[in-house]
Amino acid sequence: MCTTEEVRIVEDFLNSFQKNNEWNESIHGRHSEVENRIFEKLEQKLKPKANKSTSRKLITTSSLLVAASLSILLVLSILMYSSDQDVLEKSKVSTVIRKAEKGQKYSIVLADGTKVRLNSESTLIFPEKFANDTREVELIGEAFFEVTKNPKKPFIVKTKKLTTEVLGTSFNIQAFEKKKSSVTVVTGKVKVSVNQYEKLAKESILLLPKEQGYIDLVSNELTKTNVELDKVISWKDNTILFDHVSMREAADILERWYDVTITFDKSNLKECLILRSSYKNESLENILKSLKFIQGIDFRFVNSKEVVISGGICKN
Repeated sequence: MCTTEEVRIVEDFLNSFQKNNEWNESIHGRHSEVENRIFEKLEQKLKPKANKSTSRKLITTSSLLVAASLSILLVLSILMYSSDQDVLEKSKVSTVIRKAEKGQKYSIVLADGTKVRLNSESTLIFPEKFANDTREVELIGEAFFEVTKNPKKPFIVKTKKLTTEVLGTSFNIQAFEKKKSSVTVVTGKVKVSVNQYEKLAKESILLLPKEQGYIDLVSNELTKTNVELDKVISWKDNTILFDHVSMREAADILERWYDVTITFDKSNLKECLILRSSYKNESLENILKSLKFIQGIDFRFVNSKEVVISGGICKN
């Protein structure tokens, strides 16, 4: 058996490693269990044999400590190698960047089976496989997510201003530059948090189906409201839905969908209100013809990439 002094020295050594090198129980094992295994190995190695001479049974404290130190160093070397290998494996995971340009939309299936519909002028950044304890992706623009349920690995979407965390649900995120950032839930429950640099009074909210969380551009507060889902997610089914939007807002959407630039020959036309109109898989020209009839405006194509809206006073 090891003496009390020898036990104390081994324990001090282990505690020192834990303090200075951040002992990770998920990688190295429970600290107490590793400590017990070391003592068992030491006792097996250093236990005197019955047929040895008395002189060989006398092991000095110094020789015990040297052997103990060597055994501990061997064990820790193996643990540290295992840790390094784990980090190395995680670092090998490739990052994938999928960008939908203006006029494009993409359907993406992630490694865990999660389905993503990426809107025009949007970017999704995600790992080739989810190697950590969470499934984390980054979004610029807009996307609709149908997340594969996995209680052990939360699914996290990070945008410039908001972080969205779920276990398994479907929801829409809009995070275009210079636009209102919002998260809208279709099924399940979602936690939405503001990113650290956003100094808001309320740091997170829980959303249920048909609820939307967003940062209000006027009050700069994280807010929750009820919404009509078709207004938010119709885009994923290739449907443009205008509902109480201005002509300028409609033009922004058309520019993104059809990769064109739309200008107005009179600034007051930008404020014309479109009460409600819906277009599924329609060409840009057909949509403009419809708006011409509904709103009383006119339009012309300068070329395939430029459109000018003109007219007098709009109907609405």
